Formats: sequence, C-alpha cells, structure tokens
Amino acid sequence: MRVGIRDTTLEVEQRGTGAPVIFVHGEFSDLRAWRPQVDALAPAFRTIAYSRRHYHPNPAPPPESWDNVADQHVDDLAALIGALGLPAASLVGLSSGGLIALRFAIQYPALVRRLVVCEPDATTLFTPYAPGPRDIVRLLVEHPLGGTSMLRGAARGIWPAQKLFARGDHAAGVETFMTGTIGARFFRRFSTERVHQMVDNAPTTAIYFARGAARSGLALAELEQLDRPTLVLYGDHSPCMHRMYAKTVHAHIAAARIAEIPDAAHFLNEHNPAVFASVVGRFLAERVEVPLAPIVARVVPQYGAP
Repeated sequence: MRVGIRDTTLEVEQRGTGAPVIFVHGEFSDLRAWRPQVDALAPAFRTIAYSRRHYHPNPAPPPESWDNVADQHVDDLAALIGALGLPAASLVGLSSGGLIALRFAIQYPALVRRLVVCEPDATTLFTPYAPGPRDIVRLLVEHPLGGTSMLRGAARGIWPAQKLFARGDHAAGVETFMTGTIGARFFRRFSTERVHQMVDNAPTTAIYFARGAARSGLALAELEQLDRPTLVLYGDHSPCMHRMYAKTVHAHIAAARIAEIPDAAHFLNEHNPAVFASVVGRFLAERVEVPLAPIVARVVPQYGAP
C-alpha cells in the first residue's frame, strides 16, 4: 500500500497484529528483501516493511545533489510511524538501514522500543566518507585489518562499479560491486529475482555512494547516549570492515548485545534467513536474557515460546 509522508509517498507492506516491528533495508534493496523475515515473524508481530525514499517502487531516483541522505531517511521514518498511528516500534536495519535505525534511535528515542542493527554503516567512526590521504594513512595505522578491508572493497567493488553505473550498465555494476565486496561465492547465492531487485535499486544506490560527502554518519559520543535495548549482528563471512563496524557499535552502546550469524556475508537476513529470524524474533519478544552466541546455530520456530 502507499503511505503519504512529508512530501512523498512510500510503498509499505504490513502483516500480523502483534507488537510493531519496522524493517529498514540497505542499499541495492527495497522492502522485498525482508520477505523471509516477514513470513517468519508475522505470526508473532505486526511486521512493517517499507521501501525508503527513491528506492523501488517509489518515485524517481534522487537528484545528483541529494544531500543529508541519512537525516532525510530518519525524518521519513518518523513520519511513517506517525502516519501508521504507532506510539513506538522496534526497528531492524541492515547496512545503511542500520545506520538509519541508529540515527533514528539517537534523534527519536521515545519512538523506539528495541533495536536490531545488522552490520550498520559506521564508516564515520573510522574515517570521513570522502577521506583524504592523511585519513587513509591514519586508518591503516590505527586499524590495519579493517582499513585494508575497506580499501580492498572500494578498489575491487565500489569504484569500478561506480564507473559502470555512470555508463548505465546497472547489471554489470551490481555484479562487480557484489563480487568485489562480499565475494562471488555469496553473490551467487542470490536468486535471479533478487539480483533483478538489486538492479532495480542500482540508480539510487549509485547516487548514495557518489554523494558520500553529504551522507550523515555516526559519532561515538552519540552511540554512548543510546539506552534502547539493542542487538548488533554480523556475519561470520562478512568482510572484516563490516565486522569491525558491528563490534565497535556494540562496544559503545551500554544496552547492546552482539551475535554472529553463521554462513552469512553482510546480507545476513538473506544468506541465513532461518537463523536470522530465530535470533531476531527471540530478542524482539524479550525472551533472551543471556548472551546470544549459544543460540545462533539452531532455529527456534516458535518465537513466543519461553
């Protein structure tokens, strides 16, 4: 269904009647990326998946001058919660969606019940989005493994993909980006339909990455202010930089727990949907009172069970 917010409309899918959970997608994605989680969690929760501004099937890609990207998505999410008449909701965000969820919890804490962030884009905790030579040297000195991973992903995936996007070859750009960041093995695990979804969203994602200097990031002091119960997730096969992001975010949120999703690389909810839904469902139902590591290797089909 279409929901009017601020100066646009967003595509939204809702299922279930329990406590509300809003899913915030990352790049090369839209609300369709969350369907395995919607299917799994709708019996216990009111699941709400939406496509962010400019992402399929919402109106046209953003202008080249798109500024304050994360802040705009944060305000859109606040407006969506208001339009749906929700007093508060739990949020589940992946990658740039995780960044949006964190920024939302910082700016609108009263609207957040519980928070799940999956390898959130925490680039600015380590370097500016548009780093200069000194920034890169400092990154490599202070975080040699994570910094090398960041530069390798940019050189093998992001930068060559941007050239293909600029030529309008979105399919080749998606494959280049994915194989250069998460690797060919995990890219091949996506269905043909899912790759088509990535291509659908490539024009917006390309501008998102190109406008790096205009993207709002995070600061450690902001994370330390968060008091919402938070679950941070990362994949055991994710690039080192993404695991570094997740573990740093976890370390600076007092109310945070952390868990590793096995057999997954960045797109945790799609590479291992059953385990992902099990861990997230238990956390959202407030059934997890111990560290999550022991339960990530098995599936708990009934999320309302003790």
